[in-house]
Amino acid sequence: MKTLKVLSLFTIFLLSVTTYASAPSGVELKLNLEKGKTYNFKSTADIQYFADATLTQKMMSMKVMMEMSQKVADKSRDGIHTIEIEITRIVVNQEASGMTVDYDSDNPDPSNPMTAMIEQQFNGLLNSPATIKVNQQGQIIEKPEETGQPVSIASVVNNLFVELPKEQISKGYSWTDTKAVQGTEATLNLTVSDITKKQVMVSLKSANSEILEGENLEAETNGNITFDRKSGIALMSISNSTVKGSSPQTGEFFMVTTNKQELL
Repeated sequence: MKTLKVLSLFTIFLLSVTTYASAPSGVELKLNLEKGKTYNFKSTADIQYFADATLTQKMMSMKVMMEMSQKVADKSRDGIHTIEIEITRIVVNQEASGMTVDYDSDNPDPSNPMTAMIEQQFNGLLNSPATIKVNQQGQIIEKPEETGQPVSIASVVNNLFVELPKEQISKGYSWTDTKAVQGTEATLNLTVSDITKKQVMVSLKSANSEILEGENLEAETNGNITFDRKSGIALMSISNSTVKGSSPQTGEFFMVTTNKQELL
C-alpha cells in the first residue's frame, strides 16, 4: 500500500478528550482559555492494516506522533479566542512487506527516498503555522483556507476542537458534533458520563459509511474525552476506530486505529 494513501487516511486520525453527585444540573462547559498562555499537546496514532476480517493477515502498521502548540494570542470580552497553531514535531514509524521506514522531523534523513517522501507530505504541517479564531462553544469562526494538499494545517484545524453544548449539562446529557474528513463528514455522538468538581468526562461514538478517494469505507469509533471544567479544554482523549474498506486496487482491507491526545 502506498505511503501517500496511508498519509491520506491518516487524516481520519486528524479526525486528530470520582463522581460529583451534587452537580445534576447547572454545569456549563465552555471554552475559556487563558490569554497569553501556550497549551502544548501530544497526539499519537497506532494504525494497523489487515487483509482479512479476523485481523490475522497484517498488511502494514504505522505509528504517528505529533506535537502541537496552541498560543492564546488574544481573547475578547465575548469569548472569541485568537489562537496561534503550530505543529512542532512529527514522528512516523511504518512497517510493510518486510520494510521499515522511520521518520523524525527533528532529525530527518534526506538521503532516504522513503523518508524524503514522508517529509514532503508533512511539509504543509510543519512549515505552516496558522491563526484561528474560536468561540466559547469551540466553533472555529475564522481559519486558514484549504490548500488542496492531502495533509495540511487547514485539515488539522478543522478537527482541533469539539463543539461544546450551549445548554447547561448534567450526567447523561448528549449532543452531536460533525467533523470534516477529506471532503466528507463524520458525526460524533457525545454523552456526559461523569462530572467531578474539576472535570467533565464524555464518551463518544461514531459510525459512518463514506466513499473516500474511490474507496468504500465503513468506520466505527468509540472513545472518551476528559475536559477541564474551568477552561473547557480537552485534557485527554482516547479513541479506537475500526474501518472496513474496499477498492479496485487493493480489494478488501481492514484498519484498526488507536488514537490518543493529551495536554502536556
